[in-house]
Amino acid sequence: MQRLFHAPFLPTFSPSPVADPPYDATASKPSPAPVPEPVRTPEPMEVPMRDSYVSPVPADPDEQRIRALGLAFAEVLAGQRPPQTVAQHVTDRAYGELVRAGKIIEADGPVRVSAPHISRTNASVLEMCLLVHCGSRSRVLAMRLERRGAHWRCTEFETTR
Repeated sequence: MQRLFHAPFLPTFSPSPVADPPYDATASKPSPAPVPEPVRTPEPMEVPMRDSYVSPVPADPDEQRIRALGLAFAEVLAGQRPPQTVAQHVTDRAYGELVRAGKIIEADGPVRVSAPHISRTNASVLEMCLLVHCGSRSRVLAMRLERRGAHWRCTEFETTR
């Protein structure tokens, strides 16, 4: 079996500065230091934009999806849905709080939610609240959604008891 060796990278040589003459040398005019060539930076390549590319900034979630997420949270807090169903839409911290909260909304029947009221604090943060109808008494659910990469995640939630 024959072994193949790859040639190592060869060192590159750069000009060294002109050394000072020795002390006992006759006084002569030192030669000027060579001027290094300017470093060329490559020109940026232009990438054609196509419709198939994913935009770097995800679009804002529409009201219907926000309302569906609020309904899912309300159902989890009413004990009508397991918390694992919303795990991909929350941060680890918020998921832990959701599991610890358990069933804190008493509902006589199926939970319904009203249209969400949305407030944008900055480009990557949405805060919303919605009214949760759960039989004889209604409650308020407030949620904070933050853009994490290409997805919106719930980082905080709060409800009235």
